[in-house]
Amino acid sequence: KKIAEKLEPTESDLQSLDNGVDKLWELDAKNRLKPGKDYELDLQCGKKPYHKGDRASRPLFKSVNEEAINQRPTYKAFLNLLDNYERAVAVPEIETYSEKKEIQTFLNAIMETDVMKYCHQWLEKKKLASGDVASFKKLLHKIWFKPYKREYHSKAPDSSGFEHVFVGEERDGKIIGCHNWIQLWHEEKLGNLNYLGFIYPRRRGAERDEDEHLMTIQYEWREGKSDKTWEIKPVGTSWVGVSPEFEIALYTMCFLAGEKENNIDVGPYRVLIKCYFIMRNDGDSRRKLKFLSTSFPEEAPYSKDEATYNKF
Repeated sequence: KKIAEKLEPTESDLQSLDNGVDKLWELDAKNRLKPGKDYELDLQCGKKPYHKGDRASRPLFKSVNEEAINQRPTYKAFLNLLDNYERAVAVPEIETYSEKKEIQTFLNAIMETDVMKYCHQWLEKKKLASGDVASFKKLLHKIWFKPYKREYHSKAPDSSGFEHVFVGEERDGKIIGCHNWIQLWHEEKLGNLNYLGFIYPRRRGAERDEDEHLMTIQYEWREGKSDKTWEIKPVGTSWVGVSPEFEIALYTMCFLAGEKENNIDVGPYRVLIKCYFIMRNDGDSRRKLKFLSTSFPEEAPYSKDEATYNKF
């Protein structure tokens, strides 16, 4: 009963999106990986986005405890989704039966967590989602996994909210999306991602840099060892150590209840959650539907005092 009460949004939680998402951080503590224990970052040197060259000779992830990942069902289910997508924009995915099953496994796993149960109740109380769990899973599937055309000229749907935000895509020689730390770690481990340095100015939500749960970095990424071309992501901000369900819940609440730019507190971080949608036809019909184009965190703009204090 106590757990159910903890997951019941209070009047205060329902007053604003800011109040609502702050609870997600608290609930994610159980499934979030702990810096210094479950993973360690090696941020090395900083740079401005336009600075050329590699300011980091070592990998970004000094260590990640794979046992901690394998013990968490939502992380394992998430990892199984990462190889289901074509990286280039305008190249449609062909979803196999086993890939459809992997999506359902992931949605079932995240719906078992306190984070998603709270997210569901919050949206239901806001009258933005049905109270029925099966209906809510269908809504999550539609927001995150229903394919749409990112490029108008694509012959078939070539993108989805999940592919863009969590896996990443390549367009005109640049990386777009790709805001998830598990994907960054996974690709770096495979030798496909080269970390180039963190982006100035660096904000702090933790005492030590290595304990941060939020990072803004630059990196280049190739499609595999046979790919000789590295595409750059000039600036990318990602949560680190958080669970997959935390990000799904956070961005779903922003998509359904927020604006394009949401200035909010999440745990010790003041962030700007950007959440953009795209209007596309619903299949062959002329009816337009609102699809999630992208959602990601940015460190909130500085106050004047902080700007003076953090000159680089």
